[in-house]
Amino acid sequence: MNVSVKLKNQKDKDGNQLLLIVITGFNKRTTSSTGIKISPENWVKGNIHKRETNADLKKTLFQEKLSVLNKIITEAQIKNLSPDPAEIKAEYIFRMSKKTEEEKLSTKHSLIKIMELYREKYKNIYKASTLRSLNQVIGHIQEFDPDVYLEDIDHGWMISYCSYLVDKELQDSTIKYRHLKTLKLIAREARKEQIPVSKAIDDFRWKSPEKQPFFATWNEVQQIEHLTDFVSKSKEIVRDIFVLSCYTGLRESDLHKLNKINIHTQSGEMMMRIIVTKTDFDYSIPINNTVKKILKKYDYQIPFVTQQEFNRQIKHIARSAKIGGITNIVKTSGSKRIIEEKYRWQLFTTHTGRRTFGRRFLDMGGSLIVLSKLFGHKNIETTLHYIGYQSNEIVEEFKKVFG
Repeated sequence: MNVSVKLKNQKDKDGNQLLLIVITGFNKRTTSSTGIKISPENWVKGNIHKRETNADLKKTLFQEKLSVLNKIITEAQIKNLSPDPAEIKAEYIFRMSKKTEEEKLSTKHSLIKIMELYREKYKNIYKASTLRSLNQVIGHIQEFDPDVYLEDIDHGWMISYCSYLVDKELQDSTIKYRHLKTLKLIAREARKEQIPVSKAIDDFRWKSPEKQPFFATWNEVQQIEHLTDFVSKSKEIVRDIFVLSCYTGLRESDLHKLNKINIHTQSGEMMMRIIVTKTDFDYSIPINNTVKKILKKYDYQIPFVTQQEFNRQIKHIARSAKIGGITNIVKTSGSKRIIEEKYRWQLFTTHTGRRTFGRRFLDMGGSLIVLSKLFGHKNIETTLHYIGYQSNEIVEEFKKVFG
């Protein structure tokens, strides 16, 4: 049995010719199409020349097809079978069609990889500022849901992603005109490459309702802190990150950056050096036994957890810690005021620990100006809004000072 390759005599409108596989044996001969077309000038000594458009891809496909065919012939020889070329061709067509169907079922496209390919494609065309924006969007998706496939994105995922961006304190305009615009652009690019994309990306419209921020009571923090017997290690990690955030006020992203270099001693007291991500504000805080214990548990390197996973797990943890009661959540959308009843455990998110730290800091006599610096906020109003300080509380504080 012999296998060779030749070009079909007929040319298409672009002057390209089809590569054919020729199978000969037992005085019989048959041909099978590879589905690969090339310019005849680029078929050199039985190989595809590198100047051919998409040469590497065509070579790979060509070698795959030859490999399948040679495997069929080898298997027949091992079993002492003598199939004629037509039978070899029939088995080859069957295996290739089966392989194609399996690839269709198994091949999905990572959103992150598609975005990285898009960045590479336009890196010499786009301005540096545009590429920075694209990198920021990629970074947020890597933190939120790094394993998501483009085909799996639906309306629910879009809502969750935008909610995550709100928790990250991004402005509505940034969410709409940077993140959502970029996702819609990626969807259009993907369709050009025949990648199936849900219409959920194109149809999605985001309007962020203003809502009263939620924070835990200190008793609730201690209930979660003293929780034991975790079903999984991941739940314990999420609990520890939450507790660290309550005691230090650090963002989850800043906690992941900690290591032994951040720990030092000052006047006999163990301290933690922190550099605020947003503002590069550099400061040190004393750390208590709870923080020390958690840091030592992970050798001063807190494991990474995606925002989506954290938000899912912390609610289960709060419920397991028997965080009870119902809270009225007030949302404002335009002139409409909506009040929703929620179980308190349902309201725990990545920012609950940080907001709880802020409330605790002020309740224990801490300075609002210092808290604003610790949070990396540009002004005090942002800090008050972030921790959910109400107008009646400001009145009470005023009375304490002036009577």
